[in-house]
Amino acid sequence: EILTLEEIEAVAICAARLGISRIKVTGGEPLVRRDCCQLVKMLKSIPGIEKVTITTNGVLLDRCLAPLLEAGIDGINISLDTLDYEKYYKITGTDACDTVLEAVEASAESGIRTKVNSVLQDAGDRQEWRALVRLAEKLPVDVRFIELMPIGCGKRNTGVSNLELLDEIKKEYPDIRID
Repeated sequence: EILTLEEIEAVAICAARLGISRIKVTGGEPLVRRDCCQLVKMLKSIPGIEKVTITTNGVLLDRCLAPLLEAGIDGINISLDTLDYEKYYKITGTDACDTVLEAVEASAESGIRTKVNSVLQDAGDRQEWRALVRLAEKLPVDVRFIELMPIGCGKRNTGVSNLELLDEIKKEYPDIRID
């Protein structure tokens, strides 16, 4: 069963009382839940909760961005592993790459802190970082490369090591910094 907003709020209140001050709304795709923006507003009103962010695949962000901003969202993470339309379709089973890119742009241009989370899944994706880094050159977004977790489908793929990836990036961008 899915938790009600009140049940989530109760957990968040307990967490705040224990000293937790940041909450990330994530899991599956939180924006498919019609009351997601209301949840963000509720979480933001809890004493002690200083920061509420969300992680999304970006497909529904176009219709939710304004309500999220109005609810007080502090940051938006958008999962995007590739800018190549064919690879995007292979990974997601949808042709929403344009939609997600537009969501990244709209989020970044709204002034909200926007992060793009990317998992390079195997040697075939190894060069994909270049297009994603160029996205950060064009827009005020943070691009973060997350290593593939060896669970579920991740057991069948070999991920790209972040240390090796960082070495490659530094060759082309020697002044890059890690936040």
